[in-house]
Amino acid sequence: MAENPNTQLRTGNELLTPTDRIARILHDQIVSGSVFLSAFDKVTTDKKDVTLLVGNEVTRAGVVGENKEIPTADTDQTEVKSEPVKYAQMRKISNEAIADTTPGILERNTRKLASAIYKGIDEDFLTAKVQTDKNATAPTGILNVTGLESAGEVKDNLDAVMDAKAAIADAEGNASLFVIHPLDAAEMRKIKVKLADKSEGNSYLLAGDQIADGLTVIEHKAMKKGVALIADREAVTAVVRKTMDVKLFDQRYAEFDATGVRGTFRASWLVTSVAKLRTVKVPTKTSAESK
Repeated sequence: MAENPNTQLRTGNELLTPTDRIARILHDQIVSGSVFLSAFDKVTTDKKDVTLLVGNEVTRAGVVGENKEIPTADTDQTEVKSEPVKYAQMRKISNEAIADTTPGILERNTRKLASAIYKGIDEDFLTAKVQTDKNATAPTGILNVTGLESAGEVKDNLDAVMDAKAAIADAEGNASLFVIHPLDAAEMRKIKVKLADKSEGNSYLLAGDQIADGLTVIEHKAMKKGVALIADREAVTAVVRKTMDVKLFDQRYAEFDATGVRGTFRASWLVTSVAKLRTVKVPTKTSAESK
């Protein structure tokens, strides 16, 4: 693996402090480690929030005569602010590791903190409940968004997947992702596709990392079992704060010759076009079958 450029000790002619080094390393590890921040559309900002357009264009431009009034577009899009919320955790890292300037050493020690944060983001990205009064700005998980429709059930053929792709295309989208629980993916890899005459073909419902004309498969344990999500990657926009807040507490774990490292990363997401998302029911093992 190539050395992360953010492990460098300097920025320009200035020596980076341990806090700055750790902040840069963690930010890169979280953004690259998060499955869904990587898979979907993403905006990086240094502002408190960003304004996104939600909805679909409903008209196209047409020919306008010379010296005639140019019409204003008819659209159902609205502007919605998305404010990144805080994901944070503290870990202790040995003072030796923090002081070590050997390439890659500090990254090894920050990996667990980064992993804890991006795992929280990825799980919420799919399943977070509708925002509450306790944290009114928290984004809702994709699977709980109002208006998300099912395209049917996958049994022994991929007709429902084709229907989902067609519905997304009809909404002027381009389906590219197929998100599924790993155990359900395993079940689909065991089932052969039935042909029109109901005989078994030579292909399986799921083979390799692609399904149904090139949808990229994302297997994630946070995905609800028995359901798969088919998505245009631009149907959801993630918003990530450009920098990460890191604080070092060198006395908190003095007896361990270690430093407390508190990392705070801000991210959010917004479904900008629910019409470009569909779910399908997929084969899954029941609890009894799993035993």
